[in-house]
Amino acid sequence: MRHSDRRNNFLIKPLAAAALCCSIIFMASAAVVAQSGRRISKGARAATPLPPTTQPTPKAAPVVEPDKTELYVSLYERDALLNIPLYLHDTMMQAFIQRLAEASNFKITPGKEMHRSEAIKHAKEEKSAYVILLQLDVDTFDSRRSGNVDTTKLSIRYSIFAPVTGKSEAEGVVFQQDYRVGRGTIGIPSRTRGSGSLYSDYLLKETAREAANRVLASLRVTTPTPRPPGVTGN
Repeated sequence: MRHSDRRNNFLIKPLAAAALCCSIIFMASAAVVAQSGRRISKGARAATPLPPTTQPTPKAAPVVEPDKTELYVSLYERDALLNIPLYLHDTMMQAFIQRLAEASNFKITPGKEMHRSEAIKHAKEEKSAYVILLQLDVDTFDSRRSGNVDTTKLSIRYSIFAPVTGKSEAEGVVFQQDYRVGRGTIGIPSRTRGSGSLYSDYLLKETAREAANRVLASLRVTTPTPRPPGVTGN
């Protein structure tokens, strides 16, 4: 009898374990079915992911150019009594402005011919521009008296008038004879027969450039590196 009870207990235990496993599997399956059949409420919907925000490309800072000194450059009205060729006035003006432009910190405006009183009046009407008056003259009394001008003996007078006030900032004269050179210098026209015009033009350009240098110094502007002697330029 005892042997039979033991045998029945031995068989019941595996059956109970199997039944327990089946119950656990059934319960898990029911839970999965319940979860899959449950509707997701609108409020529980997953939010649509926003597109990634792109950082704006920083703009390069604008290049600020330094303020340029304004210059109004005029010629003194020509003296009809002096027989100075008209083209020499243009040569002087071009060489003078070219030298100023090399400093690169000027805004240059060529002006009309005028007398000193007109230049002062114009300067008073300017808000920021200096008025520069250039006069091509002769540096010998005989040339002025006779009217026979030696184009290698000219001079350039310059005057600077301040804006608003018309006050004279600086005045001076540069003599063409200071740039006379001997024959044979490289790059410098020699004064030979038939080449007098080239020689006088060279002297006048050098005189005009020196006048421009003095204007730069008067305005306290750093002058550019001078070009080598003998280079006549355009």
